[in-house]
Amino acid sequence: MLVCQPNDSAFAHVGELSAKTLTDQGVRGYVVDSGCRDTSFILRTGLRV
Repeated sequence: MLVCQPNDSAFAHVGELSAKTLTDQGVRGYVVDSGCRDTSFILRTGLRV
């Protein structure tokens, strides 16, 4: 599980590339106080966001 508090105004802090990298590293979940993009891809990876 990875937790992220970015403290900025970016639209999204997780997307296809970060989800792929996180799952390749064995991360099973990502809690972030921000938005995410590429949600259909993220759902297919099994990463819980």
